Amino acid sequence: MDQHADTQDEQRRPTASILAVGQFVPGADMNANLASIDELAASASVRGASLVVVPEYSSYFTPTMGQDWLYAAEPLDGHFITGLGAIASRR
Repeated sequence: MDQHADTQDEQRRPTASILAVGQFVPGADMNANLASIDELAASASVRGASLVVVPEYSSYFTPTMGQDWLYAAEPLDGHFITGLGAIASRR
């Protein structure tokens, strides 16, 4: 068998990554939600995870949709996303 072909096959093989799902109940306090995500990311990182996913509504949640949801919306460079970036940098 051609050694060059073996090298090419090895280069095409996907590498394994550990993924963690961070389940928690977000609330109306974005800082508390970030703290929960930070704890989940720390725990997942210690266990070898290289990616942690959290619910899409992790920044803000209340049981009833209302005007507060609009007020909680942020741009992509807002406090919450910046906080997620800081968590990712630490982990």
